[in-house]
Amino acid sequence: MGIVGGLVWTMLSSGTALIGDAAYYRLELKFQQMIVATPTSPLAYTIGLALSEVIFTLPGIVLFTVLLILKVPINLWGALEIMASLVLLWYAVSSIAFYSSTLFTYIRYTWAVVSLLTLALGVLPPVYYPATYLAVPGGLRI
Repeated sequence: MGIVGGLVWTMLSSGTALIGDAAYYRLELKFQQMIVATPTSPLAYTIGLALSEVIFTLPGIVLFTVLLILKVPINLWGALEIMASLVLLWYAVSSIAFYSSTLFTYIRYTWAVVSLLTLALGVLPPVYYPATYLAVPGGLRI
């Protein structure tokens, strides 16, 4: 569970870190205004910025992937499922990050939100531990 949690955490942190970068480029550097004036499409800009965060976290992704391969026997179908899940997680969190970065008017607020969002999405859900540990009184499970 810890290795899978590490993979999820790495992809999650690359997405949430995008909040700070996108807000910094928009508010401090006015980079987004320069991109709008060029023939670059909005999709190319957002994917490029999101992929830059994945490249930054690539050593962690490679490390956890090697550990997963060494620890758990995975067939080709399982590897494709894991890759698809990680790509969808990255896409979803990057989308949330881009949207969230447009809500800020001061750059100093973004770093606190990045930390809180990473905590809420990465630590509280059952990523490093089984969901059965989240027993609620009365027999209900979260």
